[in-house]
Amino acid sequence: MEKEYDLNSLPDFITKDKLNELLPEALERFEGFVLGEGSEEEECFEIWVGDEAFVLSVWDEEGGDRSGRCSASLYRTIKNNLWEWRETDSSQYVTLFSWSK
Repeated sequence: MEKEYDLNSLPDFITKDKLNELLPEALERFEGFVLGEGSEEEECFEIWVGDEAFVLSVWDEEGGDRSGRCSASLYRTIKNNLWEWRETDSSQYVTLFSWSK
């Protein structure tokens, strides 16, 4: 497992404190994905820090069997006031972890 992020070079949507707070859950989700026996190519999870939601996307770049590189990236969410839900903003993200067999 490799750490991919740099605390001194984060995108605008996340602070060091918030990232440090959500890292344990993000790592647990990523390890569960990598070590799991599922065949999903990608899974997404909401992670909350206080009243702010983020989306953790974990995926297998080789197609679902965990035989190649897997990554975990964090995205911010934005509230869609028209429909009263949150959407993932994919314009900025930070890759947190990667793993290769």
